Amino acid sequence: MRLLFLAALLVVAGCQDISRMLESRPSARISGVRFSDLNLQSAGLVFDVELSNPYSVPLPLTNLEYSLASSDTPFLTGKADVQGSIPAKASKTVSVPATVSFAQLLGAVKTVRPGSVVPYEAKLNCSVDAPAVGTLNLPVSRKGELPIPAAPSVELSEVKWDRLTLDQAAATVRLKVGNRNDFPLDLSRLSLNLNLANTPIVTTEMAKSVSFKPGQENTLDIPISFAPKNLGLAAFQMLRGQGGGYHVSGRMFVNTAFGAINLPYERTGETKFR
Repeated sequence: MRLLFLAALLVVAGCQDISRMLESRPSARISGVRFSDLNLQSAGLVFDVELSNPYSVPLPLTNLEYSLASSDTPFLTGKADVQGSIPAKASKTVSVPATVSFAQLLGAVKTVRPGSVVPYEAKLNCSVDAPAVGTLNLPVSRKGELPIPAAPSVELSEVKWDRLTLDQAAATVRLKVGNRNDFPLDLSRLSLNLNLANTPIVTTEMAKSVSFKPGQENTLDIPISFAPKNLGLAAFQMLRGQGGGYHVSGRMFVNTAFGAINLPYERTGETKFR
C-alpha cells in the first residue's frame, strides 16, 4: 500500500512538472535581419533568431526550416544547419543565412523587375527536443523589403582636352550616369577603363561622392592623364581629331539603405573631343 501511494505521488508530481512545462513554453523571435552580400546576381540575408528556454534543463536544437514569399508567392525554401542547445533558463541567438537568387526570384514572381524593391515575408520554424514533452515547433515570421539591383546606365558624352602633346595628355572625361533603381544610391568610389578607337587609353580609379535619387542621372567629370607617345603616332592623330568610337567599363561602389553594392557598368558608343 505504501509503495502504491509513493508511486501515485510520483505520477502526480510528474504530471505537475509536465503541466508547468506546457504552461511556460519556449519562445522564438527574429531580433534582426541584415544583408551579408548584395550584388547583381543574388542577395545574402541573415536572420538572427533569439530562442528563449524557461526550463531548468537545456533544450537541444533539432531542425530549422525557412521559406520566403512575396505576395503569397514562394520563391525560396531551405534548411539551416543548427547545432547545440538552448541553455537552461536562458536565451540563445541563432543566425540563419539564406541566399536569394534573383534569377529564381524573377522566375517565380512575374511582377518584379531588376531595379525594383520587393516586399517579402519570411517564415522560420525552429524545432527543439523538450524532455517529457517531445519535439516542440517554434514558428516565427518577419516582413521586409528585398532590393533587386540594376546596373547603372552610362554614356561618354565628351572628352575635353586640357593638354595634348606627344609627351603628355591631360583631359576631362564627361560620363553621364543614370540610376535605374527604385532606391537611392550614394556613390563613394568609381573605377574606369577607357578605350578610344579600339585603343586602350587609361585605367583609373577615384573617390567620388555623388548621390543619385531613384531614376536620376548625373554627370561625372573624371580627370585622366597619360603619355600619347606610348600609344603610337596613329593613336595620337586620332586623339587630335573631332571624336571617335569609345568603350568604357568599370565599377561603381555605392552605399544604399540595404548595404554596400558593387555595380559593374559597360558601354560602347561614339563620343566627341573638345
